[in-house]
Amino acid sequence: MTPEEVGKLGNAIYEKKIRHQIEPVECAVSLLIDVHSGDWVVPDDDDAGDKLRERRPNGRFYGKWVPPPPQIKEVEFNGEIVQVPFDPYYFRRPRIAFGIEKMMRDLAAEDQAAQSD
Repeated sequence: MTPEEVGKLGNAIYEKKIRHQIEPVECAVSLLIDVHSGDWVVPDDDDAGDKLRERRPNGRFYGKWVPPPPQIKEVEFNGEIVQVPFDPYYFRRPRIAFGIEKMMRDLAAEDQAAQSD
């Protein structure tokens, strides 16, 4: 299964089975989804991804970032008050995304090791 196929399948599982449970979220959420079983976890600690991999040792995993809905702020622009979307989590994204990227790098390394054996 190619990474593109994993991504498409992961997004499909998210849309059909997970989205209604997660959204609307008030804060940002990252998910790790096993595309073979549909099992998923919110990796709120370092062990969550490991626990999912223990439950699904032969799984193919997809990481997804679910941003919070934008907040609306009123600002003055050219003498008028206008409403604009404001994302207070914008500067937190790199730290949260790094956790998912680390898990995905670990999974890719495990896949390469398994294929070379």
